Amino acid sequence: MACSINLYHDQVKAGGKSGPDLQKAHRLIYVRHGEVEINGARHGAGSALYASDALQLAGVAEWSQIWRWELAPPNPDHASGRSPIRLI
Repeated sequence: MACSINLYHDQVKAGGKSGPDLQKAHRLIYVRHGEVEINGARHGAGSALYASDALQLAGVAEWSQIWRWELAPPNPDHASGRSPIRLI
């Protein structure tokens, strides 16, 4: 089964939340800077976790950065071997 892995750089301030909640997906989360709550559990800089259920991110520190990798269906252009960029 072909799939894509997408990388997201989330930045959140204290009191900020993801909205709406992130849908169910296979994802790895790494807290690069600061401290966040993920489904109510606190995670500080340098921590990583795997999550497959829906989740909500909330900022605890003044500023936090989260790296998030998610498996997704492949981009149709990539799956067919065609480049999404048109070269002239």
